[in-house]
Amino acid sequence: MKRRLRPSRATRFMLLLLATATGLFGLVTMTSNGMALLAKPEYRATLGDIPYRVFWFDLWAGALYVVTAWGFGMRFRWGLYAAWLLAVLHAGGATVLWLLHFTGTSIEMGTLITSLLREGYWVLVGLYLAHLWAPDQVPRQ
Repeated sequence: MKRRLRPSRATRFMLLLLATATGLFGLVTMTSNGMALLAKPEYRATLGDIPYRVFWFDLWAGALYVVTAWGFGMRFRWGLYAAWLLAVLHAGGATVLWLLHFTGTSIEMGTLITSLLREGYWVLVGLYLAHLWAPDQVPRQ
């Protein structure tokens, strides 16, 4: 089993692009949610009807984004597993948010749509990385 990928130049560029975008998004996510968590209740009220646990989930997810970006940016196999972990976590989070929304809890529509967009992103990244580490890509010895 390959622990580290040795891709072509085009694949290295794509991995670097994905890692950069993911890392920057993780830093922005951590910053915005950290500010919301540390803010006064008056400021938090201006953000809308976002459950408090969403801020915590997004703060930890942002940290995992940065770690994952480093993992697949450096072409480590565990970067693939971290991407799939994020896809599963976001699927669970999105499901909970939508269930809360359908049971009458007031949640901003932007939060609900963002949860689906993040889920789609991580599924696509996971599929791309799984394709790169597919068994037929492993050289025969």
